[in-house]
Formats: sequence, structure tokens, C-alpha cells
Amino acid sequence: LKRHRKISAVISFSLFVSFLLLFFVSLSSSIIKSIYFLSIHGASDDYKNGPLTSVAIKVTFGMWGYCTLSELGQTKCSSPHLGYDISDAFIREIGSPGVLHAALKALSAVIILHVICCALTFFAFLSSIFVHIHALAVCACIISIVDAIFTTVICAIDIAIAAVVKSKGPSLSKNLFVGGFGPAVEMTIVATVLQWSSVILLCMVICSCLHLG
Repeated sequence: LKRHRKISAVISFSLFVSFLLLFFVSLSSSIIKSIYFLSIHGASDDYKNGPLTSVAIKVTFGMWGYCTLSELGQTKCSSPHLGYDISDAFIREIGSPGVLHAALKALSAVIILHVICCALTFFAFLSSIFVHIHALAVCACIISIVDAIFTTVICAIDIAIAAVVKSKGPSLSKNLFVGGFGPAVEMTIVATVLQWSSVILLCMVICSCLHLG
């Protein structure tokens, strides 16, 4: 740290922030209600002309389940568990059950990868603290590269799923429902950028680029 105080601080800070982002993503709905990957809400404002009801007008999907928001502002969430247990009645109302089923299955498949990336980022952060030791710098770089690749893959999958639901949702549901990105997708994107930045800096230290290392 004495030899490369500034570069070590930047690398460690980037990996630590990336770890925090992925950690909070790993606790998304229904544990942290405000963090979710995908949202589906009504496209019509006709309900505003009638009496307020407890009927859900928005559903958000996270890593550990889903939450519903009613016109009255009431939020109800499923019990925390991997995967999604959505009623067939709701899926039929979407208009195209196949698309929603496919999106939820894809999300369920990549859920565990978010946890793995979070753990890898934490180990990379611990190794980056001792970047002045060449062996640990190499170890941190290898872990960071693997972690960045995994995070990039799940980030691309998250974006693809949300983009498909957002673009195809209105036409498939006869403009009854629209989909949207959630904060978890944006947080994963930021974590990916920070990880690749750390990889570049670690490679510069190992290769003694710009008098580093």
C-alpha cells in the first residue's frame, strides 16, 4: 500500500463499491422491496376515474420473489424464496403467458449467478488490498477477470429480459400492461463498469505499465 497507495485505493474502492451493489442486488425483492429487476404495470389510467381498490396495479420481480402495489399504496410481497410462484389467473391476464413464463424462467436461471458474482467480487476486493505483493496482485487480477466476465454475462441477460418484456409487452397484452427496467439492472451495469475498470488497473500494476507495479 505504501508503494502504490493511490492506485491501491482506487482499485479497492472500485471493487468494494461493486461488491456492495451486487450485495444489495442479491437482496432484491422481496427482501428489499425497492430493488427489483423487472416491473409490470397497467398501461391504462382508467382506474383513476373509479374508486380506489386494493387490486394490484404494479408487480415487481426481484431475486427472492415479487411484490405488488395497489392503488391504495399498499405493498404486498411473497415470502422470500428462489423462483416465482405466480397464479395462472394473473398470467392469463397478461395476454401472452408464454412470454412471461419465459422471462421468469430466464430470471430464475441467472439468479444464482448474481450470488456467485457477489462472492467473487468480495474475494477480489480482499486480494486487491495487498496489491503491492505481486502474487496477490496476480490473484486479484485473475479473480477480477473471471468475476467481470460473469457479471457482464448476467448483466446482458438482465438487460435482454427487461428489454424484451418492455418492447413486446404492450403488443402481446393488447396494450393492457407494460414492462420496465428495475434498479437492480442499473446497479448491475454500474458494478460491471467498476469491475472492468479494476481489471485494467490491476493489469497495469502487474505489467508495470506507466511506472506502476
